[in-house]
This record gives sequence, structure tokens and C-alpha cells, in this order.
Amino acid sequence: MARTPSEQDAVGSAFRDLGRHARTTDAELTTSRGANRAVRETIGELGQPDFLINNAGAYRLFTNHLTHAVTALDITEGD
Repeated sequence: MARTPSEQDAVGSAFRDLGRHARTTDAELTTSRGANRAVRETIGELGQPDFLINNAGAYRLFTNHLTHAVTALDITEGD
């Protein structure tokens, strides 16, 4: 969806143009520290979210010929 700050701003603006609250964040989601920071900041600003668009793109590393070799629930932070 969005990787650069300008793309993130455009996505957030599209939601706000629909009359919704939106917050984009750039976070290191490969660590629990980075993910927790993003969640804390978002909830602190907007309250409990109604939905989340998670655009972290590392899951392809855990596939084997388009078959999930490791399920999302089984991926550890070390992986």
C-alpha cells in the first residue's frame, strides 16, 4: 500500500477524506519493540482501532512455492 512518507500521507488522507480518523506510522515491525511502539502510539492518539491495515511485507520469506511453510501464528520474533 504505502512505503514512503508521501505514500503513507496519501493513504491517510484518503481515509480522512471519507470522514474517518486515520493515522499512519512507520515502524520496524520485525521486532516486538517496534510493533508495540506503533500500537501504543496509535491507541494513544486514536483510541481502540476499529480495523487495522497491516502492510508489513516479510511473510513471503516463509513460503515454499506459494505454500505457507510456516503459518503466521508460528513465526517467532527470531525467525
